[in-house]
Amino acid sequence: MSSHAFVNGFYYLPRIDKKLIQEYKEDLICLTGNLYGEVPSKILNVGENQAEEALIWWKEQFQDDLYIELMRHNQEDENRVNPTLIKFSETHNIKLVATNNTYYAKKEDANAHDILLCVKDGEKQATPIGRGRGYRYGMPNQEYYFKSAEAMKNIFKDVPEAISNVQEVVDKIEGFQLARDVLLPAFDIPQEFVNKDDETDGGKRGENAFLRHLTFEGAKKRYGETLSDEVTERLDFELSVIENTGYPGYFLIVEDFIREARNMDVSVGPGRGSAAGSVVAYCLWITNIDPLKYNLLFERFLNPDRVSMPRY
Repeated sequence: MSSHAFVNGFYYLPRIDKKLIQEYKEDLICLTGNLYGEVPSKILNVGENQAEEALIWWKEQFQDDLYIELMRHNQEDENRVNPTLIKFSETHNIKLVATNNTYYAKKEDANAHDILLCVKDGEKQATPIGRGRGYRYGMPNQEYYFKSAEAMKNIFKDVPEAISNVQEVVDKIEGFQLARDVLLPAFDIPQEFVNKDDETDGGKRGENAFLRHLTFEGAKKRYGETLSDEVTERLDFELSVIENTGYPGYFLIVEDFIREARNMDVSVGPGRGSAAGSVVAYCLWITNIDPLKYNLLFERFLNPDRVSMPRY
């Protein structure tokens, strides 16, 4: 659903529609959301009847996996909406869940957050804004910090079930263990490289062998047909680090889309940051700065002592 929202439904923000929700609703848990959710916003802006009709639609889709979300940030609009939401909960037998939007860690961070929003929007703190936004320039609401369990219990002490139902939602969530921390698309490897390093490839399906081939072919174009010991040693070192950290596919993917970008006359820069320290990236034409000429360090880009996704 997230992929659909970004690829097919993106308009300023990622979007999905109810048809897509109906298609993928199995095994999903649904909350009615904050003041911008369909039900609360209709209570505020249209009327209770239309809001109730909307709630019934969501109930039909998700049954016992639908929860009505209650928020209490001392916002005027929330105080208007919440009594109706509680009434809907009782009328339609939909459980309440207490939530809290968190924009900053501590209560005293509210003003700093307000200043940050002003900088982002090019506004002054004295500029007023509309209701229900969770902040106001010059008058930051201080309730959007990370609240403790005790604080939340106290805020919702008149509806304790909204707190206890949080555990019910948590218990419904099924955990999934990813095969590895970083999931990359499977890169198509030419068949002649697939079986070359079955035992030493670490399950990379020939990616290391193909990356080595492309790198040394590129090195001949960058440094000449006969490679110096300095170039060969540097390439062997970088390729071994890439293999041991598990990122050969990442280099192949980046090389592929940068090459195609250039083929389509899309402007591509010479490289940025620590990526300029990689001779492999230079030989693949990912970057256009020779690290050996400028004595740049590969370890700043990819380091076996600090394994993380390289960035170009």
